[in-house]
Amino acid sequence: MSVATRKVIDALQRLYPPQSALEGDATGLQVGSKGGSIERVLCTLDLTLAVAEEARDAKVGLVVSHHAIVFRPLEHLRTDTQIGKILATLIKADASVYVPHTALDVAVGGTNDDLVALLGLVNARLLEKTGVDEAGAARGIGRVGALARPTSLGDLARAVKDALGAPQVRLVARDASLIVDTVAVLAGDGRRYVDAAAHAGAQALVTGDVDHHTALRALARGIALIDAGHWATERRAPVLMTERLRAALAGEQVELLVSGVSTQPFTYL
Repeated sequence: MSVATRKVIDALQRLYPPQSALEGDATGLQVGSKGGSIERVLCTLDLTLAVAEEARDAKVGLVVSHHAIVFRPLEHLRTDTQIGKILATLIKADASVYVPHTALDVAVGGTNDDLVALLGLVNARLLEKTGVDEAGAARGIGRVGALARPTSLGDLARAVKDALGAPQVRLVARDASLIVDTVAVLAGDGRRYVDAAAHAGAQALVTGDVDHHTALRALARGIALIDAGHWATERRAPVLMTERLRAALAGEQVELLVSGVSTQPFTYL
């Protein structure tokens, strides 16, 4: 039971066209080659050493990782470094690595559309246009939509925590009792999209990685922030990729797996 590696990568590139990724993003085939055939594909949010070992032990031929393992040119490939250990484990196991990253974020049915569905937003539109697809339709990062019914910021923050399975959320708002009806979502690091969300008419932005200065800027702009964390806003990426790949490769002899390794890095005390 196997399928040509090239066929799986071609399917990934149809689902998440590399040209749709944000400028300067690290996407595409990062380890291995398109040659040969594979029996199993493992989808993960992050490619840690534990995930690489999981792929090795399961005899996976291709790892599809939302986040890149190689972000910038490597100065060396030493196996006594963390990235060197990861790459050595994969290469020895003859496992390739493909990274869609922001091509998944902008895709229909990608991470941001998933946030829309999880939060029950309606009439969602793009937060920021980043280009057009082959049919001429606009594509972009983030989404803005209406809540099914107006709610307070405090209740919205609690609903976000529950819907995303976040260990905790942080609310940036002058008044948690303020009733809102329009919300923007940006999976992952949404710090630079605060102004775009405010300009789009959102009263709150649900995202991750909010820092002190971004929070102050949001307060000054009069837009609330709900920081659910990078992991929680993107944790379903492996499931989304697996489901889409399973449909795209229907009839092919390949097993599609979701990583069982949690890459949530924080302990909350």
